[in-house]
Formats: sequence, C-alpha cells, structure tokens
Amino acid sequence: PTKNLAALNKYLQGVELDKIGDSEKNKVLNLQAEILFKKANLLDSTYIEPYIALGWRTFLINNNLDSGIYLANRALHFDPKNADALGLKGWILNAKGLYNESKDVLKQAIKYNPKKAVGYHLLGISYAFTNDYALSIEYLLKALKLEKDSKEDEINTLTALSIYLYLYGYYEDGLKFAEMLIECNNDSLWYY
Repeated sequence: PTKNLAALNKYLQGVELDKIGDSEKNKVLNLQAEILFKKANLLDSTYIEPYIALGWRTFLINNNLDSGIYLANRALHFDPKNADALGLKGWILNAKGLYNESKDVLKQAIKYNPKKAVGYHLLGISYAFTNDYALSIEYLLKALKLEKDSKEDEINTLTALSIYLYLYGYYEDGLKFAEMLIECNNDSLWYY
C-alpha cells in the first residue's frame, strides 16, 4: 500500500464514499470519492490502489476505456504483478473486444496471484463472452472457492454462475447457485 498515512486516509475515505454512492445511486458521492482517490495519488504518486479505484470508476461510470487502461498501466508501472491492476486492464481489454489480449492479461493475474479470486472471476466471465462455457464455469468455480473473505465478490461470482449455468441450459445447477446467492445475500429478490 503506502507509508503515507494521509494518502491512505484519503483513499479509505474514497472507498467508503464510493460504496455509499453506489448503493444509493448517488453520483455526487461517487464524484467526491474520485476526488479523494486523486488526492491520495497527489500525496503519494506510487500508491497503486487509488489508481485502480479511479480506473474502475473511469471505466464503469464514465465509460472511458482509454483512461481506464492508462490508470491500470500506471498502477502496473509500480507493481507489474498486481492482481487488481491486471484484472482492471484485462477487463477493459475485454470491453474493447480484445478477447485474446484480455485473457492473456487475466492469466497473468492468476499466474502472479494464484490465491486471489479477481483473475479467475474476470477470466471466467471473459470466457463466457467468447462462448467457451466449460472454461467459463471452471474459472468462476475457482473464483468462488477463493472468495470466502469477501461477501461482495462471492455475491458477484454466485450471480455470474447462476446466470451462465441457466443460459447454458443447466437449469438445475443454475438454480442451485441462485439459492446459494439468496442464502449469501439474505435477499430473495436476487432469485428473480
């Protein structure tokens, strides 16, 4: 992370505002989070987590793929093996339709960080985009085994598994993961 406590504080404040903004669909809070991430990087230009957070925001909220790639590469400049930065870059390449390049980057995330779920999860979804169903499910299941510490990530992977299995015609298996999702999330609306 960083040894600069002020930068860490700005980043953590940004993360909290970002979560609240996402849950409330509040763009003002999301913009305030972006400002805090930028301030964190002004305080410590080598601190990669704010670059990654900004990259996801830039990509997902602003749909600016090139800036997202820039921020992922900026983080990778300081830590070329960082799973989260590789995941961001790989996913943006996937969004650009560069599926083979995306898969190569996501495989690097797995190679360098075999105990982190992000590479497996995103690679599983990437395989779904190219209709490679068996590999899609295989990688999503691997991600699920690693995501026991993050409820949010577990929910995302259970959602993907239930949807993809259902779409692939494995209705009973999809239903099983949908039920696991309800149990994990304690929200029966996810079932529908």
